[in-house]
Amino acid sequence: MSRTRFSSRCLLGAGLSASPALFACENGASAESVQEMLHTELSASPLDSKADGSGPADLKYQGLEPSAALEEANSEQGFIPISSILVEIICFCLAFMSIRHFMKSTRPKGPPRPIKQMCEVSESPKSAATPLQAWRNHRQQGPVHGQDLLKHASRVFSWDPRTFVQEFVTHLEDAGQPAQVREDLHLLLDIPSKCGRPDITTALAQAARDRLGLEVEAVRLHHCMLSAYASSGQEAKVEDMLDQERAQSNNGKVAVRSLAVVARGYLKNGKAQAAFRKLAEMKGSGHEVPPRAVSELFEVAAKTGDVKDILQSLLGKIPVPSDAFGIILEYCFLTEDFDMASSAEKLAKDQGTTLPQEGFESMLKLWVKKEGGKALAVFEAIQEAGFHPCEGLCRYLIARCADSQNLHLAEHVATYLRSRDEMSFSCYKTLMKAYAYAGQYDKACDLYAEIKLKGWEPDAVMYGSLIKFAAKAGRVELSHELADKFDGKCIKNYMWLIRSAGQEGDVNRAIATFRKLQEGQPELVDVMAYNVTLDACVINKEMERALELLKEMHSTHSMNLVTYNTMIKGHCIIGNLANAQRALCDMEVAGIAPDAASFSCLLSGASKAMNFQETLNILDEMDKRRIPLDSYVTSIMMQLSRKLPNKREAMQALAILDRPDVRIFEDEVVFNTVLDACIFRRDLNRLSRAVDGYPDSKIKASIRTYGLLIKACAVLHRTQGCWDFWNELVHSRGLQPNDVTLGCMIDALVEAQKIEDALALFQDFKTKVTCDTIIYSTLIKGFASTGDADRAMALYRDMKTNGIQMNHIAFTTLINAHAKNGLMKRAEQLLEEMEKEGCKPNGITYASLIRGHCVRGDLSAALKLFQQMLRCGFQADSVIFNTLLDGCVQHGNFPLADELLVEMQSHNVSPSNYTLSIIVKMWSKRGELDKAFEAVYSALEDPNGPYVDAQVGACMVGSCIHNKAPKRAIEVFNDMKTWPNFDGPDANTYSALISGLPRHGFLTKAVSLAEEACVVLKAKPGHDKRPLAPNALWQLFRALRNERLLDELGHPLAQKLRDAGMQVDDKWLDP
Repeated sequence: MSRTRFSSRCLLGAGLSASPALFACENGASAESVQEMLHTELSASPLDSKADGSGPADLKYQGLEPSAALEEANSEQGFIPISSILVEIICFCLAFMSIRHFMKSTRPKGPPRPIKQMCEVSESPKSAATPLQAWRNHRQQGPVHGQDLLKHASRVFSWDPRTFVQEFVTHLEDAGQPAQVREDLHLLLDIPSKCGRPDITTALAQAARDRLGLEVEAVRLHHCMLSAYASSGQEAKVEDMLDQERAQSNNGKVAVRSLAVVARGYLKNGKAQAAFRKLAEMKGSGHEVPPRAVSELFEVAAKTGDVKDILQSLLGKIPVPSDAFGIILEYCFLTEDFDMASSAEKLAKDQGTTLPQEGFESMLKLWVKKEGGKALAVFEAIQEAGFHPCEGLCRYLIARCADSQNLHLAEHVATYLRSRDEMSFSCYKTLMKAYAYAGQYDKACDLYAEIKLKGWEPDAVMYGSLIKFAAKAGRVELSHELADKFDGKCIKNYMWLIRSAGQEGDVNRAIATFRKLQEGQPELVDVMAYNVTLDACVINKEMERALELLKEMHSTHSMNLVTYNTMIKGHCIIGNLANAQRALCDMEVAGIAPDAASFSCLLSGASKAMNFQETLNILDEMDKRRIPLDSYVTSIMMQLSRKLPNKREAMQALAILDRPDVRIFEDEVVFNTVLDACIFRRDLNRLSRAVDGYPDSKIKASIRTYGLLIKACAVLHRTQGCWDFWNELVHSRGLQPNDVTLGCMIDALVEAQKIEDALALFQDFKTKVTCDTIIYSTLIKGFASTGDADRAMALYRDMKTNGIQMNHIAFTTLINAHAKNGLMKRAEQLLEEMEKEGCKPNGITYASLIRGHCVRGDLSAALKLFQQMLRCGFQADSVIFNTLLDGCVQHGNFPLADELLVEMQSHNVSPSNYTLSIIVKMWSKRGELDKAFEAVYSALEDPNGPYVDAQVGACMVGSCIHNKAPKRAIEVFNDMKTWPNFDGPDANTYSALISGLPRHGFLTKAVSLAEEACVVLKAKPGHDKRPLAPNALWQLFRALRNERLLDELGHPLAQKLRDAGMQVDDKWLDP
């Protein structure tokens, strides 16, 4: 027997799981015998791989699925010019002809070889032999037994099952010894039984009995029939036979051999679930299930789509072998089932089973499709397991990273390839594409230096791509270097060189490149070339040169839509809106209809000029022409809303978001401008709509977008939402936050009074992210708000230890932390340290010091410092005036407060919402409630007045209660619900009412408002809790006890409050 043996696993992989060749292989047949049997089967087998080994199987060996390989090839086809392919073909032909000529000249001459026949002669008995004739010819040469018999019998059965019984029973009659006849009969019975033909199996056994007088053993025939019925999928017949076996056995069980035969038959027929039941019964009978049977089970399940169900059913019952995990994970990759892949990985870990290399590769190809750090973890795990990803697999991973913008993984894979000196030219091209997809054009350009160091020369298309990347990255020197190497026959390369020069502000070079194109390739000069050159002129405000070029263009080419739009943009850039509108008229005279880009240019010009009325006129004109508002229009209006000094006009600009044709979720840049504008203007309703709509959008948020989303949730009091976006950024997508995003998250936690969480996050990321002065200042501000000056100072010392440069913001925040607690001596020492380190105090610094004096009740010192600040040339602002006013109101110095309000007007300082709340408190304490109402309602009517927020509303209600006007408190409470863009009533407003109304005989109304608060203040999913003040609730229940209404009103109210998530002390309900 030959030393070479065939692996049945190989035959299974070729799709021959139930072939005669497989049975022969399992029974120890020689390699030559199996090869001969395979010849016939493979000729009809629907294998996917090609004869030369270049089919899907070869692609999988390289780490690529066929579809992925095709996609990879398509993505790179732009880097292989057709000229290179033609040169290779010509070189191959020349080499082949030279070798053939050399071989012909050196071969010794002899008699001419006979001419080969192009087709076989039909009379040739050998070539025309059918399997039956071949068998009979072989039989004439001598006795045929064992594997030779099995080989020919299998062929005859496959060719014509009808002749099988007659032919081979006749053979057995002449076979000789009874023992040999019985052995051959058993081999022959296996053929129809394993092919699912119970009729032929029965016929063969009957013929052997009738003609040979040979009775097949009952057990043997029983197993053959089980195999035949199972292989043909006849489950009812199989169960009948198994029931009979159970009835006849001593222990009422089925033999393990019977279960194994049935399981294999079901697998051949593609019945994975039925096969599993038999394997489970085998395990339940106390027998071990062969690992190979489990692997075959999953191979069949992968074809029938039952992998998940089978895997779930196997858990805790039958161990899954390593080979089976490879099949499962490949199925997960093909079906993109991430959950099942995670379950399979966990099961392998729990079993202590090492995944095969194919399993690791499937996991890599699966997880690279999803953002996060899982793919990187698998990439490291495959190396720890002793496997080394090949170059083809690595290139596939980098290509997929381009789609998911997972540059961290792409760079990690590239580093691995560099360490093994396997970074091929194709890998560099793929990595360059990944950088470009992520907008990292600088890094894409850096790869050019690496390619040059290796001595490789980029092709023309890569040079063109590099020119484009250099232009987008602003790499001036590289653009100049590439200018002499690019393909002069490609118009796109000229376009990018001209654009690059324009972006650099080098109009002369842009025009020189255009002239070079005119001289070298005049046939390539078209309208697009002129338009790009015009754009280089207008973005640099060279309108005269643009007009000269336009005049030249008239003589050879017609102006198109882009030409006119470029000129409109140019006029708007230099602030000449009239000429821009004139160009629009010229466009229409030329018969070209303006598009959204035309009006976007006009809108941008009007926005820069802060001409809000003109922007409205342009929008009206677009509506008349039924031109939809595109992303540029939306972005322009959002930017304008931030810049407009008139609050009413700013809100009118934001109102564009209410239009049904405005889509903010189709472009990340637009979405960011919307978030930024709504945050700046505190437009909570529109901001809430934007945040709520993000999860269902197709936007793939960048790190900057995550920062804005976290900031938006902080403004909306959705601390959990801040955490959700942070976890998505860091854990789900595996992205590294920058200092700005970390600062936004820490600030959100500080604003939510989650100071300890903010500090923990800071400690976790201080070694991963560069923590600047702003982040430290935010934490110091948090400790200042809680009155913890000591921990604020600890952060100050930490800054010095880590070499963080202090600035006026950090010092001011630290001073404020001490001043708020009246620690003026230490605050003044910090002011001295601030000046020693060269940090000049600003208005906010002085405001913090003034606040400290006010806290201590030293208003004269506060005023003295205020006058000193003015003498130093600082401008007074609302923060300083608010600090002084609050000190006056707190200490009852109302004449001084009146003087400050007059001085505030003389300094042209506009009051803020906090100013308004102080004014309300002031008039309340002075007993002049009407003036408090006048101040608030005047602000509501004034478009440029202070923003009336929930804090002002709470002050209004509190003032009414303080002045014993409960009816006015209820009236203004109902009225404030109609105030425009009002973010109340809040918990403080309700608390003031439910604690104050009972004191004035409105106990029932207070209970009603408490019940209303249970609905209004109940935290929505993702929103922060807004509980009523415990002291207010205690006062309400005390009043109910005094009026003996606890049973009637108190207990029902307590249940409603608890259902709303508010704390109710049981003692409050004691009679």
